[in-house]
Amino acid sequence: MSREQGKPIAEATGEYARAVETLEWYGTHAEELSAPIPHGQNRMIVPEPLGVVAAFTPWNYPAVLIARKLGPALAAGCPVILKGAEETPSAAIHIVEALRQAGIPDGVVNLVFGVPAQISEHLLSSPIVKIVTFTGSTAVGKHLAKLAANNLQRRVLELGGHAPVVVCEDADLATAVPAISEYKFECASQSCNAPSRILVARPLYEEFLSRMTEVARKIKIGPPDDPTTEMGPMANALQIEAMQRLVEDAVNRGARVETGGKRLDQPGFYWAPTILTGVSKDARVLHDEPFGPILTVAPFDTIEEVSLNMV
Repeated sequence: MSREQGKPIAEATGEYARAVETLEWYGTHAEELSAPIPHGQNRMIVPEPLGVVAAFTPWNYPAVLIARKLGPALAAGCPVILKGAEETPSAAIHIVEALRQAGIPDGVVNLVFGVPAQISEHLLSSPIVKIVTFTGSTAVGKHLAKLAANNLQRRVLELGGHAPVVVCEDADLATAVPAISEYKFECASQSCNAPSRILVARPLYEEFLSRMTEVARKIKIGPPDDPTTEMGPMANALQIEAMQRLVEDAVNRGARVETGGKRLDQPGFYWAPTILTGVSKDARVLHDEPFGPILTVAPFDTIEEVSLNMV
């Protein structure tokens, strides 16, 4: 995983631990999750498997997201066709092989790779597939939802995000700053859950900005196989180009780069942890999911103002 995606060894190891924990949880609770449920004196609700699940997983968290899709489906008795990410295939291959070695019956978990559009159209055109679960971009999620509508397949979609963090006046900055930084810059910020907009109560704004900028500057960036690396490279050149476009657009509209804002001058797809202030409301970085190590920080005076900034 580290070689394929650039995730530091510690993060990759932690992700596999989370994947194992997820599969163990569903394995432990499978029987009770499928147990009949009394409903009144003379009625019983009996859960039954819905059928074949088509599961599409992304490259950014290839192990834990596979576990999250396989675990509940298998616990419910549903066979799965898993479409692994071509960019990070090893996690899918090793997890499916581990399940095979553990004795899972043939045909219960099936793994495919290939052209994503062709695979999705083929699978979702089949009435045998009853459920589609997808983690990825909003645009692709909308497309899959349209394909699934033809056969009324159920949809479980985990799509893009643009998460704000609100730092109120009574916040403990000694706790808040490292917590935000750790969650933001994990996986080089290539996560739909990573915060991208920080809104800070004005009395704390200057101190928060100073602390967050200092933390961002101290993040150790380096090769993913170095155990001391805290943030590795981005996944590919397209991710770097996207960071460049967002920063240039924000700066052209009056934003200030507090730290970072550029690709590092070294081999690999490394982008410096970036903090922007004074960002115009029409800047693309406030409307498009950055999916990379860019944070915007802005002050607020009232909670009503925060609500308007979240729209």
